[in-house]
Amino acid sequence: MMLSGILSDTLNLQGPTTTDTDRMMVAALAKLAHVEDINELASFQFRAKSAALTAMTDTEILMGDHKVFKFTVDGDAFRVGFGVVECVGDAPAAMMRRKAGLIEEMVALKNSLDLRYSFFAVVDIVNLTSTLILCGLAEREVAEVAFGGAVTDDGTEMDLGSRVSRKKDFIKNGIDPVLTSGSFKLTPPALRLTRQQSDTPASPLVLDTHEGGCCGRVTRHNKLKNVAQAMIASMRLNKGHRHGADTSGSAADTCCAASGHGEGNARDGDGGGAAEVAAPAAGASGVWKLALVAVAAAAAGFVFGRRR
Repeated sequence: MMLSGILSDTLNLQGPTTTDTDRMMVAALAKLAHVEDINELASFQFRAKSAALTAMTDTEILMGDHKVFKFTVDGDAFRVGFGVVECVGDAPAAMMRRKAGLIEEMVALKNSLDLRYSFFAVVDIVNLTSTLILCGLAEREVAEVAFGGAVTDDGTEMDLGSRVSRKKDFIKNGIDPVLTSGSFKLTPPALRLTRQQSDTPASPLVLDTHEGGCCGRVTRHNKLKNVAQAMIASMRLNKGHRHGADTSGSAADTCCAASGHGEGNARDGDGGGAAEVAAPAAGASGVWKLALVAVAAAAAGFVFGRRR
């Protein structure tokens, strides 16, 4: 397990943050674990991780490896979110086909996590290349100065070339020098758009127990597939708020999902373990009546689904 952890964290010892200690430990652990081919083990890990992405929601992908960095420039304090997904094979292209949903989630995080900028990078950990997804004009203006990569015509993708490390390439030698220079200023249109995005309320997070097997899938309330699911989720939210209950229960009862976000200092990129929960106000007064209908419909679907 330790060997696999090092191989994952260092991109099979090819990442820019790899140290001599990493290489020494990999050699020692491989001998102890009787691993003859380290490259084969790393390749197996990367393929398994990439395959798992196909079953994940946009929310889960974006929050799977997401950190918030705090900046203070001339007394102006603000926060920057930077998510990363590492994958191989056809997975990077598959991620880009899901770009619209990922951008929607990036914008939602600007509100729920109080972010001024929201970035997300798709990293190909075999070819050691990355693509940056841009959710607005503000992010594009920062990225153009920080990275200078080619941007697609629609302004939502930037080629980051061989940059693959969030800590070293994306933050320390990327956006940090730009945002802390004191001379960088957003254009008025970019400033208006990012403020509008940050002020737009995000749909609450829910655990959809109709999908994703026994554990369910974390998604946004407005993306639940049918009315029954939406009503049940609203009922649970309403009940939890009225009784002051903790809504983080079992997989069958949970509707609000906590998202683990690392909080880091923009200078060093070190992440912590801050967790935040998106749980806005509950639904309308008639939610119980609607919920009863929803429960009946869900129960019927469950029975007949079992029979099929």
